[in-house]
Amino acid sequence: MILDLSQSQAWSAVVGRTGILVRVGSGRVWITREGDPEDHVLGEGQVLESGRRGRLAVLALSPARLEIAEPASPRPVRARRYSPAL
Repeated sequence: MILDLSQSQAWSAVVGRTGILVRVGSGRVWITREGDPEDHVLGEGQVLESGRRGRLAVLALSPARLEIAEPASPRPVRARRYSPAL
């Protein structure tokens, strides 16, 4: 999805199990993620890939064009110990 934001315009989404990828095509944005103590400021050509579940919010610090997508490779699945039924 391509997203065009004007300066000070915000966008948010709930990130699920597959994660989210935010690529900045132009402009500058501030990104915050639920449960993440660090915020991120990204400029043209920079990418944020988040596998963290929860809400992600983006605020345009200048007019910005973003590409929002699922990450290219699927998140690894946790292995579980095999327990045969008795």
